[in-house]
Amino acid sequence: MKYFNATCVQRFFTYLIDFFIITTIASLIARVIPAYSQNVAIFQEDLEIIFNQVVADNVDLLLYEEMVKAGLIYMGILLSITLLVTFLYLVVLPYYWPTQTVGRLIMGVKVINLRGNERVSFGKLALRELVGSFLLYQVLGNTLILTLLNWYYCATRGRSFADMIGGTRLVYVRGGTIDESNDPNDKNSDYDYVDAEFHEVKSAASEEEPKDNSSDDEYKVF
Repeated sequence: MKYFNATCVQRFFTYLIDFFIITTIASLIARVIPAYSQNVAIFQEDLEIIFNQVVADNVDLLLYEEMVKAGLIYMGILLSITLLVTFLYLVVLPYYWPTQTVGRLIMGVKVINLRGNERVSFGKLALRELVGSFLLYQVLGNTLILTLLNWYYCATRGRSFADMIGGTRLVYVRGGTIDESNDPNDKNSDYDYVDAEFHEVKSAASEEEPKDNSSDDEYKVF
């Protein structure tokens, strides 16, 4: 069975819902880690001092280095936790809960293979979400150019960068499956066709009446 590709709007709201859930869970986990909380406090305190020093044109380089180090530590911890939560939420969960997340469930979409609607493999899900979603959007910062390009491909080709990397499609499935095409020449179509042979036969009335070459021949289908 074939489906309609998810629209850009459906993808956007699905991404927002799942992104909110992932970042919220990752933030809650990070806050219970002492190293994270300590370095966040150091970074914020040093940042305020450095800001005042910049205004006074008298920056303490040692304090600046301490601030940068604290920032790298707490961001590294948060990024690692976010990666773990992303893996569990976007790869492990959909693998056991037919390619669904909370966002996809709410928006009525799901991930399927590019060709065919059989179950997406664990490897494809990992490629799609960890490389296509996490790496492109988290590590590269979700820049404006990347966002516009992704939106363009979704609008014109019906697939995002993540879909292209993972060899998948995000499709709309709420309300049942929907055929994309009624083209009888499509070999992958789900329509059934009946083979028929036409044979010329003479009716009983035509045997009794004189043969009229101008009359129309009668046909029956077997």
